[in-house]
Amino acid sequence: MINSISTDTTVYPVMIMSSDIGFQPYLQRVLTESNLTCRCEESNMFNLFKKNPQKKLQKAYEEKLTEAMHAQRNGDIRGYSMLQEEAEAIYSKLEALGKAS
Repeated sequence: MINSISTDTTVYPVMIMSSDIGFQPYLQRVLTESNLTCRCEESNMFNLFKKNPQKKLQKAYEEKLTEAMHAQRNGDIRGYSMLQEEAEAIYSKLEALGKAS
């Protein structure tokens, strides 16, 4: 799929669907002759329905912190420590995922 056509100063968004694949080589040749560039990417129209892994990790992190807080309030310091450690592990995964995107 061609996402954009750009000149030196302007970017024009364009969408050519996979059903128009026969049209892409022609369009790329025309753009090259016109000294324009195009950015081609394969995209999936069903990305809309994919769940965000960051939200899932954020929810798990908050739940672990809540469990840890309740354990601490009930006097279970050892359980609090274990739950806090698990929460920190989830948070490190969350940070790594945030840096990757």
